[in-house]
Amino acid sequence: MKEIDTIYEMQKKYGYIKSINLFREISGEECGKYNLELSLVNFPCWDIEEHLNIIFEGVSNLTLGNIDNLLKVFIKIDSIAEWQHEDTRYAVKECENDLFAFRCKHLKIV
Repeated sequence: MKEIDTIYEMQKKYGYIKSINLFREISGEECGKYNLELSLVNFPCWDIEEHLNIIFEGVSNLTLGNIDNLLKVFIKIDSIAEWQHEDTRYAVKECENDLFAFRCKHLKIV
């Protein structure tokens, strides 16, 4: 849970979405799971190197709200491992503005 604590702490400084990148890794004939890379920055510093990049692996049940605004985000991450779903361990939701919600298997800060 160290990553979750780090994300909670760092999103105070890097609270604005710079980019959302949804991608799929396909190897051979096997279709891989979708991954989502979220890049957060501090307003108004879009062009500096400081940012928070989070990759959520094995994304499912993705919903997007109106992301066409410049809003400070608050991302809540709950462990749902006890639900014993095969491919999901976390429920992720942007709580302030309902910008996105999804489930994922892994997450990492890059």
